[in-house]
Amino acid sequence: MSSSSGRKRLLSVMAGFFSGSHVPESTQIWIRAVQAISHRVVLVFDNPEPHNYPDSWRGERCAVLFKPHSEYDFGSYKRGLQWAEEKGWLKFSSHILFFNDSVYGPISDLNLSIMPMLQRDDEAWGLTASNQITPHLQSFFLLLGITTLCKPRVRKIFDSVQRQPSRQAVIENYELGLSKALLAEKISLKALLPSSPHHDNNSYEQIINPTSWPLTAVKLGLPVLKKKAFLDEFANQEGFAETCRMVAKRNPELWKAILAESPHWKLWGEHLKLGIFWENHVLEHLPEKLDLLRKHLTCEWSIILSTDIKNRHLISKNFDEAINNNELTLVNSSDETGDVLEMLLNSDHDWIVVVSQATWAQPHRWALLQRQLIQQPDRDVLPGDPVAVRRHWWLKQGGDMKNVIGYQYEPIQISPISSS
Repeated sequence: MSSSSGRKRLLSVMAGFFSGSHVPESTQIWIRAVQAISHRVVLVFDNPEPHNYPDSWRGERCAVLFKPHSEYDFGSYKRGLQWAEEKGWLKFSSHILFFNDSVYGPISDLNLSIMPMLQRDDEAWGLTASNQITPHLQSFFLLLGITTLCKPRVRKIFDSVQRQPSRQAVIENYELGLSKALLAEKISLKALLPSSPHHDNNSYEQIINPTSWPLTAVKLGLPVLKKKAFLDEFANQEGFAETCRMVAKRNPELWKAILAESPHWKLWGEHLKLGIFWENHVLEHLPEKLDLLRKHLTCEWSIILSTDIKNRHLISKNFDEAINNNELTLVNSSDETGDVLEMLLNSDHDWIVVVSQATWAQPHRWALLQRQLIQQPDRDVLPGDPVAVRRHWWLKQGGDMKNVIGYQYEPIQISPISSS
């Protein structure tokens, strides 16, 4: 059954691990997506059995195993494969999917992504391939045809899994080892997103590891993104803010779960880039405003000051430290009232913030704004005072203050609680 003929029966085996006493909702969302494309599923957690988990994990088409083993993903793959073989599930399967919970998904149609992988039963597929260390399929999502799995060198990789002294040893012996075994069996490594010198991101930089470019990867069809894209800036070359926005727009239910589970709000907040538009304010007040922002914002920020050429030298001289620290950005003022196109074009901020004098009187609003931008990254405008506007959105609207003014309203004044 090497060709496209024959009934497709996908057996999916998951390797999972969770901290605490319950399975995270984001993991449950990912499992539901895989269940929807699978004939049968075996879930193997490197954990003691929790008190509660979905009833759908126990039935004719899904089984779940809970037991600590400390053999990482391939230890779970081994156990799930052996269980499926003992129960007779394996012999009725045309393809085997090995997947783990190191990703958030789905971000796009998983069924569409997997269709080309099911055309033959003698192939090996991954969502991504990498050239790091040696060419290999990344093991967070591997799909093997049953003929491929039955190749002696390939099956031996799974059956011989033992506890390793480190995660790196697991990668070398099993993730890289599996790809070497596949190549030794004359089976090519196919991937939805292959890694090659001709595969570039939107900035025309060569992609060695596709998962490090989450926005580009999803645009190219990747239905998931690695969790570490939210944790490590070195594992995300396209920025936390835009990654959060992408997930919130594509799968609101998943984004809600990520927000509820994640301890990384502070990290995401630190990487926000706010440009605070300073217009028609008294220049003498600028030092105190800079001090206020230093106290109340933890993200990357800069006051954008629109000024004419004749005043630029004087401002640069008086505020050279703030300019050098990227806390003050000078842009050319426009002759037309309300025209902010020059300011937008000369800014590299994610968001432009328009404030009134009332905002400065309630400095706690800066912290609230930061929180809102993390909670609702899919928005183009966050109304109120201050009002925050995505720079790209404002540019598309034409770069005029009239595009924003309707979204700005006076904040509710909060008075201190007096003790009587």
